Amino acid sequence: MLLFSPNWVFLYPGLALMAIGLVCGGALIVNPVSFHGLRFSLGTLVYCVTMVEVGFQAAWFALLAQAYVVQTGLMPVKRRLRLVDRVVTLERGILSGTLLVMLGMALLVHAMVLWADAGFGPLNVNQIVRIVIGSSLAISMGFQVVLSSFLLGTLRLGIRAKLAPEAGA
Repeated sequence: MLLFSPNWVFLYPGLALMAIGLVCGGALIVNPVSFHGLRFSLGTLVYCVTMVEVGFQAAWFALLAQAYVVQTGLMPVKRRLRLVDRVVTLERGILSGTLLVMLGMALLVHAMVLWADAGFGPLNVNQIVRIVIGSSLAISMGFQVVLSSFLLGTLRLGIRAKLAPEAGA
């Protein structure tokens, strides 16, 4: 079962995907990059952002899968997971997710100000799309952190499903 090795199946590939997306996208977020006669620009940046988002989802899925197998009693709690439990809390998830959403909204406002400065007319596509892509990534990841934190908190309740006594019994 994939749930018994979430680190190798989800976490490590997700972190690798995020790292590649962040390194390549970080270079492209400011300006296009030319390498051996090839020009990488906005299209490549979109795919880098996708790599970051998918890698982030995979890493969260690994954490949620670990919480699930511990909750159901399929695996014992490992010492490393106890450390993660202390660091990754519902409150910290809500706070960090909210900060990411706020960063994305600030970038959205910045893009709107640039558009207003241009009289709501044509914009420099290379400039505005980079801002909008960053805004979109921050907003989507922020909401994912908040929602996944609620699910993780639910999985960590430590309550196993029990049959409710029938009424009148």
